[in-house]
Amino acid sequence: MKNDEITASVVVPCWNVSPWVDAALDSVIAAADRILPRTTEIICVDDSSTDVTPKRISARAALDPRIIVLSRPHGGLSAARNTALAKVRGKYIFFLDPDDVVEPDWLSAGIAEMDASNADWCVSPFNIREGEDAQFQLLPLKGDYRFESNDAIIAGYASRLIGYSFADLHRWFAGEALFAPRELGSVCRCVFRRDVIERHNVRFDETIMLWEDAFFNCEYLLHANRTTVVDRALYDYTIRQSGLTKRVSATPQRVENKFRMLRLRQRLNAISGGRLAPLYAASNVFAPLEMLATFRKSGIGIFGALKAVRKYMRDPEVMKSFRECPTSWRKPLFSAAVVLLRLLCLKSR
Repeated sequence: MKNDEITASVVVPCWNVSPWVDAALDSVIAAADRILPRTTEIICVDDSSTDVTPKRISARAALDPRIIVLSRPHGGLSAARNTALAKVRGKYIFFLDPDDVVEPDWLSAGIAEMDASNADWCVSPFNIREGEDAQFQLLPLKGDYRFESNDAIIAGYASRLIGYSFADLHRWFAGEALFAPRELGSVCRCVFRRDVIERHNVRFDETIMLWEDAFFNCEYLLHANRTTVVDRALYDYTIRQSGLTKRVSATPQRVENKFRMLRLRQRLNAISGGRLAPLYAASNVFAPLEMLATFRKSGIGIFGALKAVRKYMRDPEVMKSFRECPTSWRKPLFSAAVVLLRLLCLKSR
């Protein structure tokens, strides 16, 4: 099949997902049938599963030529997705997690909107539930993300993914929930152009263990000039107890992830020409505070937390963020912690 004959590539990373992968593939095949005669490829990457996942996806591929199975040594979600991105041939790229399902018009609606608006990227709301016994709830978009310049895209959407700014802090001081303007960064709610991904070699960062989707979106959006929206939910996302966020959230890995995220933010800021740094300045402050606040839960102990904080705060950008960070009597614990660490920061210069 020639590249110009393929409209959509669906990336499905698979690792020990045998209970759910058939339902996921059933849903995406139903969606693919909606865009005939235009063609779809569904790339399943087995990340060295130890259950019967490889047999299940190989059996499906034997029955449907649109399903392509790739295998790789175990490297995690980002590595599996990157393996697929090296092989995709479609004009548009979609991502599906193998324990979720999509609506029948998931592909057709996204493609139609991208074609109609000549956009580089499309986002939609999605349905979410925590656990298989729960009811799905609509998670709506928090704005109309139809933008026609890169600066507008960075200010209007990437700012909701990359981290917290001092403007977010001021809203928090005034009584607004800190997370209120944020968007969940899932790539599964988005449509991407393959030519943008290939031209700029956009990939998932394999060194970080959480929020890899948000950072992929941010890097991609640094190269986008027009974005659009499908304003109805097309994706059904289930949060499971076995998920990566649940496994990593209370381990020493969470602390190391803070350092990796700092390095990744700084790399993306350099690509952006310095436009991103103000958008995550408060996150530079939150990271060491979280290390101290969760030292028992993370298992690193108070001395390990203090060591990590000192190391983190030696970064010049972090030191600058602490010096400039606003405080407020409305958040006395936060403000006192910032002042104390600011003194530590200045002392360590």
